[in-house]
Amino acid sequence: MHRKDPDAEIIHEAALMHDFAETLLWCHAPALALQVKQMKAARPTLRSAQAQREVLNIELCDLEQALLQTWRLPDLLVRITNDRRAGDPQSRTVLLAWRIARHSSEGWDNPSLAYDFREAADLLGLTVESVRGKVMKLDDEEPVAEDEAGQA
Repeated sequence: MHRKDPDAEIIHEAALMHDFAETLLWCHAPALALQVKQMKAARPTLRSAQAQREVLNIELCDLEQALLQTWRLPDLLVRITNDRRAGDPQSRTVLLAWRIARHSSEGWDNPSLAYDFREAADLLGLTVESVRGKVMKLDDEEPVAEDEAGQA
């Protein structure tokens, strides 16, 4: 929204579905997902992509892109969910939103958040403190209750 991107709604959807391939892996091949997780735990400096290649012979981001294309989802959605296009502002927004969500999932003291906030500040042309404040404000907002008809 801050960037006044006309595709903000699709960017939001893309951020929500980022890493769906990992979810599918946990649902349909939990032993393989667990093997990747255990490999990363045993070797803390190991990157997720490398562990995925070693166990699955493919990176989940590449699998995700193949599935999106096979399912014939809109080109914009396919493009902005591609982690390899991190130079594109829309793709970068999706990736940063996902990283901030992942890194804050167990609390706001994750050291990786400082890097995420710096990158978001660079993308948005804001200070790190301003970005942190905007994200924290989103975290404090309570969801809007819906009635039985699904109306807010």
